[in-house]
Amino acid sequence: MSITVRLMLGGASVITGFLLGELYAKRLKREHEAAAQLLRATKLLKTAVCGYSHGLGEGLSFAISGDSCKLFEDMRDALESDGDLLGVISTSQYPAAIKNMMAQLVRTITVGSAEDIALAFEESLQQLSSYTKDLGAAYNQNAAMYRKLGVLAGVGVFILLI
Repeated sequence: MSITVRLMLGGASVITGFLLGELYAKRLKREHEAAAQLLRATKLLKTAVCGYSHGLGEGLSFAISGDSCKLFEDMRDALESDGDLLGVISTSQYPAAIKNMMAQLVRTITVGSAEDIALAFEESLQQLSSYTKDLGAAYNQNAAMYRKLGVLAGVGVFILLI
């Protein structure tokens, strides 16, 4: 193989490594943004349910109008079509702890007293805040590392090609 071809393949491997590292870093950022969006939407849902005494359906619509959240949109659609609301939560992208917390919150909103609902919202918001903070810290700590690892992997392939 000629030197020119090796250099081109090496350069392509470095660029590919960087792009793969960037892809993974963006995935971490999307996860953090989705968690922050869920936190903001849950705060709006609390305002609608506890502050304005809306039901779950109206509260979801209020929360969506303030901050679009895919989970809340799917939950509202399930409510409007008499679908499985808890099934929507269980198939969402979030970890099991967040899914369980959201399912418990929905159950409390539908059958709980005003005090139980307020307490459930406080617990949920604390858990969501902690989850969002953890994802933000993971992004800040690891995003640059994944980019650098991608470049280093590309350089390693380049060295193997020479």
